[in-house]
Amino acid sequence: MACKGRYHAVNFEFLIYYIGGIITYVVVVAGATLLFLLKCRPREGFILRFVLSLIGVLVLGAALSLLQYYVEVQFSNVIITNIAVFVIYLILFIVWVAALTLCYEEPLIRLVVAAVLGGLCQNIAFSLYSIINIAADFDAMLYISLGRWGYAIGQVLQAALAAVVLTAAYFLFAKKIIGMSFTGRDDLSMYVTLGLSKVILPILNALGNIFTSEDLAMRLFVRCTLMICNACILVLYVKMLQIRLVTNELEVMTKLNQSEHEHFLKLKTSY
Repeated sequence: MACKGRYHAVNFEFLIYYIGGIITYVVVVAGATLLFLLKCRPREGFILRFVLSLIGVLVLGAALSLLQYYVEVQFSNVIITNIAVFVIYLILFIVWVAALTLCYEEPLIRLVVAAVLGGLCQNIAFSLYSIINIAADFDAMLYISLGRWGYAIGQVLQAALAAVVLTAAYFLFAKKIIGMSFTGRDDLSMYVTLGLSKVILPILNALGNIFTSEDLAMRLFVRCTLMICNACILVLYVKMLQIRLVTNELEVMTKLNQSEHEHFLKLKTSY
């Protein structure tokens, strides 16, 4: 691989670390997205469609991890690397939403919202694992003790922690809004909130990687802050959706009472 006139041998262990990271990301996002699409209308042959779509996204993710590895080796610049990471994960998000359209008979906006919510859950799980990893230097310890198998075990442990986080996310967030509509003109503020989170949080993550890479305390602070921000956005969205539901029910009740009152007045006038 060329780099400023020199050639660097491919570090396959480092490359596998990148591939494993993106694969874990895609699987966790997929699982989290499904939590927010329960009781949605699946297309015919949903299981086959979903499996093939997931495999397609995983293959793309593995290919993009090669690009991420190339940028890291070619430029050796933390700013360029983080820009590349931002673009790569944005591409994965867009492709994942496109894959969901093949699996569900739902409006596009609903699928986008579910994917964003799934991404927030994944970010919480990853931030929690990162906090543990930064505090205990967990990945390095595994690699020193077990070599290349340490990378694989680290990804498995990360996935296991993500499963715990997703279980909690189901009961704390997804279960409360199952069956609620994600669409409607009244939802502009919710869409803006989620849209900004999809842009601002990755930027904050990149800035944290760039400016706090050598400061252990700041790295922990950034990860804790990002985890709290993701959780707060989930709470805010669920609350906004619940408030909108209550408001709609009150409007329906008000119209019903008004209709009954008018009907009563007409009957009184007729007599």
